[in-house]
Amino acid sequence: MNHRADQVHFLRQIVPFDRLGSEDLQSAADALDVEYFPAAHALAQPGENAEVLWIVIKGRVDEYDESGTALAVYGPDDLVGAASLLRGTHDCRLSTHEETLCYTLPRSVFLRLGERCPPLHDHVEASLASRLLGLRKRHRAEESSGPLMARICAHDVRSAIRIDAADSIAEATAVLISENARAALVRDKGRTGIVTLTDIARAVAAQGVERAHAIGSLARFDLIGVEVGDFVFNALLLMTRHRIGRVVITRADEVLGMLEQLDLLGMLSTQSFMLINRMEAAGTVEALREPAEGISETVRALERQGAHPRHIARLVCELNQQLMRKLFTMLAPPELASDACLIVMGSEGRGEQIFRTDQDNGLILRDGADETAARAFALQYAEALQQLGFPPCPGGVMLSNPQWCKAQREWLSDIDMLVLHHSPDAMLQLSILSDAAAVGGDASLLDDVRAHLSRALRDQPARLAHFAKATLAFATPLGLFAHFVLSRNANGEGLDIKKGGIFPIVHGMRCLALEAGLTETNTWNRIEALAQLHRFDEKFADDLGEALEVMSGFRLHRQLAHAVPDSEANVLDPRQLDSLERELLRDALRVVDAFKRFVSHHFRLHLIT
Repeated sequence: MNHRADQVHFLRQIVPFDRLGSEDLQSAADALDVEYFPAAHALAQPGENAEVLWIVIKGRVDEYDESGTALAVYGPDDLVGAASLLRGTHDCRLSTHEETLCYTLPRSVFLRLGERCPPLHDHVEASLASRLLGLRKRHRAEESSGPLMARICAHDVRSAIRIDAADSIAEATAVLISENARAALVRDKGRTGIVTLTDIARAVAAQGVERAHAIGSLARFDLIGVEVGDFVFNALLLMTRHRIGRVVITRADEVLGMLEQLDLLGMLSTQSFMLINRMEAAGTVEALREPAEGISETVRALERQGAHPRHIARLVCELNQQLMRKLFTMLAPPELASDACLIVMGSEGRGEQIFRTDQDNGLILRDGADETAARAFALQYAEALQQLGFPPCPGGVMLSNPQWCKAQREWLSDIDMLVLHHSPDAMLQLSILSDAAAVGGDASLLDDVRAHLSRALRDQPARLAHFAKATLAFATPLGLFAHFVLSRNANGEGLDIKKGGIFPIVHGMRCLALEAGLTETNTWNRIEALAQLHRFDEKFADDLGEALEVMSGFRLHRQLAHAVPDSEANVLDPRQLDSLERELLRDALRVVDAFKRFVSHHFRLHLIT
């Protein structure tokens, strides 16, 4: 390979030059020059004209603002001065930290290439959220073509049979059979409902309903559906969550038709429907083992099809919770089932758990319920979950521990006590409980506990500030020059993406949501809800959501590619990433740093000792 071909190959690996066509890549390579700079050499000063783009081959370039504050550090494959080329002048000082070798590209060539290929300049000018989103999509190009991330088109919709609510059950049944359809839309005075052959069969068999009765009496008018243009994945999620075989497809207020489970099965290779059916059919704990094990394979199928980590987590959450709900109804005595609420906490409660870890659950009992029977059930339930692949929680956060299985009055009393303490253990317990979600039993028991927790913290801002302080517990693994800070631990050398990146966003949003009285537990949903309340602007919300998506994606990819446990997946070595991935990670961690500053200012954490 000759020298010019080497340069073409080099540029093809560099973002955003990878967007150029072959002719423009060759033109850019022809214009490249190579320059050597000694250590501490000034490349640019504020106010100077921007004449060239530097692409670091070897060495390091540091960026400072006019006051001398370090802004960023650039290493191999990084672009230096791209934004200045578009402005025409530099607004910062650039200096080599050590002996450095760079390719240089004249400004005139860079501008001309941008005119021919706008994405080249768009990448430089884009907001952080747009850049993160664009980079992530290109990094995983299959997600734009994967069936899960396809959008529902009008031609995907199955034309629905429409009948009048006044039609008799016999007439409606005859229409469904003649049209070989299993469901029909029911018109009733301006509203639209749905009825299925299963609804009719159950009503006739169980209730003795006369076939001459109006079909409208069997219709359900609380339609579950999605809009044309929504993702196929969201239709899949709704069917899984509500255990239904179809959703309606709408455009504005008009119901166009239905999307059936069979239609989705033809579009997707995911086995979630099969898992749900097997859970429903299971009569023993042993029979639940196979669908429980199948959830992990569903994760792999979804990742191969390009689903976002947040979407995978949402579906896995629905599958896990349906599994736990089935186990609850299978094992709980009837009188306990109505006097208790089974909850899941931590990442499972937030709907952000992808691969199964340990149990994080509890049981809220109605005051006066049989606690002896509840404790016996709790031990049986925890043991059954362990058989299904959910190991015991090392910290004892599980319903078999009396601390997490008690009457509602005790939950409320313990919350008051924990709020008064500033110990790390008290803060940890409050954090765990604040993400709780109801899985089985009477969900209103949890609603009361959650409302009490929110009031207890909101009524005492100083206590909430102490709670929020944990957002700053771990340093962001970016140095003064925006270089990655690595550390060595039992899982090797790297940076802990969970402690240094994901946790600050999750906990900070948890605190802001409690302050606002939100009932949302999912972090992405909290971000959106808080933005709607104007706690921060939409751009910052977009940045936060994308940063969390990127870091979660790194963890998921590491778990799938290297089959490592959850703790090892948290440790990421940036030296093993390509330039695109390093840019993604660096930008995401910058968002984390900005959010930590926001939380610190919002809760006045500098006043907390």
